[in-house]
Amino acid sequence: MGVFFVGQFLEGYILQPKLVGQSVGLHPVWLMFALFAFGSLFGFTGMLIAVPAAAAVGVLVRFALHTYLESPLYSPSGSSTSGDVGEHE
Repeated sequence: MGVFFVGQFLEGYILQPKLVGQSVGLHPVWLMFALFAFGSLFGFTGMLIAVPAAAAVGVLVRFALHTYLESPLYSPSGSSTSGDVGEHE
């Protein structure tokens, strides 16, 4: 009986989040957080939409981060590319 519970625990809380997270592209901690948050807010329906919604948010965040890092607003050297910003003639 104890072996069954240990197996269920390992499968449910360690193995499954890791496998689902890898297939969706999310870290298992973010996946478990999404399941907990959506389940708390929306119940069973929230549990069903948690993984796709978290994956969509992850894609949007990665896109926004990539866009920001490629934009002129982000410069690793700290210098501005638009010249003297505060001076007007």
